[in-house]
Amino acid sequence: ISGFNGLRRYSKSGRYNVPMGKYANPSICEPDVLRWNRARIQGVDLRCGDLSAMIADATEGDYYFMDPPYVEASDTAKFVGYTPSGFTQADHARVASCYRWLSMRGVRVLLTNSDTPRTRELYAGFRIVEYGASRSINSKKAGRGMVREIAVLNY
Repeated sequence: ISGFNGLRRYSKSGRYNVPMGKYANPSICEPDVLRWNRARIQGVDLRCGDLSAMIADATEGDYYFMDPPYVEASDTAKFVGYTPSGFTQADHARVASCYRWLSMRGVRVLLTNSDTPRTRELYAGFRIVEYGASRSINSKKAGRGMVREIAVLNY
């Protein structure tokens, strides 16, 4: 089953609440694609859980990719409902603190987020690379299209 436009979202009660997409042949289960991806992630440790637990055993030479919920790009862009408890400014500060902790341990880290003054403030002192990303999910047509994002690198 494929969610509408690849979206993943939960209600305040914790229930998945994205309508099913209308795809005749969703490409997510093509055997050749699955085999190709499987070969690329051999030896990679993929984890899901609380951030502190995920980084607790990080050591020099490790590589982490972080893709947290994005800092809101405007006063009207307030979607934080990825989980029932939302994602607060304190959560963003916690991610930035973990990013710095990993950096001090010699871990290479790449993080993606929206290009906002707040994001740049959180990751001041690290290398920031700007890029454009296409967005097709928005309740208003005018909100779809290219947006500015950044990659934050400590290497």
